[in-house]
Amino acid sequence: MPKLSSRKEYAHLIKISLSVLSQTVILPLAITVDTAIVGRLLGTVELAGLSVGAVIMNTILGIGVFIIFSTNAAVAQHIGAGQNKKAVDTIINTIVLGVLLGAALTVLGYTLLRPATYAFDVMPEVREAAQFYMMGYMVCFPAIVVDMGCSGILRGLRKYKPLTIASFSSFALNIPMVLIFVQVFHMGLFGTGLAAAITIWLETIVKLIIVWRHVRQFNYKLRPSLDGVLTSFNEGVPILVREIVMWTTNLFLVYSIGVIGTAAVAGAQVSETLWVYVIFVLDSISQAITTLVGERIGEKDWIGAKETLRRAIKLSLGYAGVLSLVLLGGGWFVPYIFTSDSEVIVFAIAALIEGGLVVFHMAYTFVVDGALIASKDTKYLAFVSVVASIVYIGSAFVAINLVPHDFWGFIIVYGCYDGVFIGIRALLAKFRHNSDRWLRLARKEVGTSFE
Repeated sequence: MPKLSSRKEYAHLIKISLSVLSQTVILPLAITVDTAIVGRLLGTVELAGLSVGAVIMNTILGIGVFIIFSTNAAVAQHIGAGQNKKAVDTIINTIVLGVLLGAALTVLGYTLLRPATYAFDVMPEVREAAQFYMMGYMVCFPAIVVDMGCSGILRGLRKYKPLTIASFSSFALNIPMVLIFVQVFHMGLFGTGLAAAITIWLETIVKLIIVWRHVRQFNYKLRPSLDGVLTSFNEGVPILVREIVMWTTNLFLVYSIGVIGTAAVAGAQVSETLWVYVIFVLDSISQAITTLVGERIGEKDWIGAKETLRRAIKLSLGYAGVLSLVLLGGGWFVPYIFTSDSEVIVFAIAALIEGGLVVFHMAYTFVVDGALIASKDTKYLAFVSVVASIVYIGSAFVAINLVPHDFWGFIIVYGCYDGVFIGIRALLAKFRHNSDRWLRLARKEVGTSFE
């Protein structure tokens, strides 16, 4: 990749991050639609059930999310180094790994479907609603990890446009399907989950066709190997640990909120529909950095890698300023779109305002994480997540046993997540960034020096 001036690289970062965002924003858009339909047409119990069910499923699927990040980094590095054969091998082995992992997650999902809901201190009606939602959604589990792998492959190849088209088409199809299943067939939360599952299957098939067309242009034999599949998995294990820990932490957050009450859980779900957009905006910059820094490392351009990260951090903090204003301002009226329950609205507003106060720490952490993934400094990421999670769960456990189960208890419980978990991750990311240890690991990987 040619060296870029400061202004051109900022433009390059924005272009790539917006391309990634245009794909990743589809998921929160779909969740927003589901939340609005469930909240308006079904009720508060179903809304709380959607929240519990979504957290459990996302925790299970979090096991497979590593495939996006590790594949993006590996493909970008190989392309940057001109190693097209290795890039093709990584792509084929990733798809095979996605099929195997998707099958495993399907078995795990249906096995834990009922027991997992009993981990939440919610009403039986909420628990039953969550189970119905998961039964419908889990139909897509065999396909969804393959879908993630295809996304990582195409981002590493910088093929953003076809990804965007496939994602938006899936979203456009999901809206009428949810309405038909809920309003016409009266399938409730099961229909909401089933509609999402069907559209994900269709999206996965389209992405596989796109990957196949691009890979064939390299004119190499498309043959997976057991060693390659195992290597792809082993390289992703630290990211897998990181994702499991982070989703487990989210599970404990929902459990803690469930102790406060059903209205608190429903309010948290409403706030999540806006907060998740923030996460995906920041994640788009993180994945752009994984691609760009990965290419720089493949080219052995160490100064360029450091400079790209520095500029990305500045850009992400600018994004964070805008996002903070959106959360602090929009938090006062957005909840009214999703529910008319006044108690739920109060909890949702509080959660959004707290989120607006910590978004700068999130922005910095996401960007540094992207660079660490690109340099394969993923063991440190796993370590950071484990430490932050242990400290957070300990503080949250103390909080839910000491604070009153009311609005102020909700503020404190949510504050433990925002202040402790997010804060520790940002602090440890800062230590790693300043040390240049991540670049030294990359230098060792490719066998040269960056001094």
